[in-house]
Amino acid sequence: MDLVLLGLIALAMLLVLLLTIYLIDRVNSIERSTMEAVKGLSGAQAATAAPSGPFGSLSGRALWDTMTSEANPLDAIEDSMLRQRYEPVLTRHIEGLFEDGRRDGQAGKFQTPQSARRINTARGSVESWLPSNVSQLVYQCGQDFATQGPAQWASVRQTLDDAVRDLFSKARLEVRSRLSDTLMGPDPDAAPPATPSLPAPASPPR
Repeated sequence: MDLVLLGLIALAMLLVLLLTIYLIDRVNSIERSTMEAVKGLSGAQAATAAPSGPFGSLSGRALWDTMTSEANPLDAIEDSMLRQRYEPVLTRHIEGLFEDGRRDGQAGKFQTPQSARRINTARGSVESWLPSNVSQLVYQCGQDFATQGPAQWASVRQTLDDAVRDLFSKARLEVRSRLSDTLMGPDPDAAPPATPSLPAPASPPR
């Protein structure tokens, strides 16, 4: 009887030992899984917080304010590179507003354009922002181009070019060509480019 009792006690102790080992292993496994989940979450948060896009952390209104601010904190080289990237963004934003107005005019409807617009670039997409009054003006030019006759297009062209010059000037960018020629076709009233005069042919030797 004593041997049977001792055997049962030994078996119970063995079961307790095995259960303890299993629980310890299980706790370690849960701890490892928790640590891996925490590391993955930290990596995702770091990736979200890291600057991305063609202008780093700048986008929307902050990008416009940086481009037009007199107290730009960037050095000369960085500022020049940033403006080279910003020029096509600004151009495409203007083109998009004009095209929205033209399409809406053709469809017989009118909408209030948004100041913010998502622009795709070779370096990624960025949210561009323009003042609401200028956005409305460029959109209206598209509307007028679609709804008014050719007799009024000269006025539309002038208004559009003035708005482009104003935006480019605020961003300290050079207007390289008339955007109205791209959006409305060449100006029929524009003076033809001057033809360089060729030197008179030399007289043959006698």
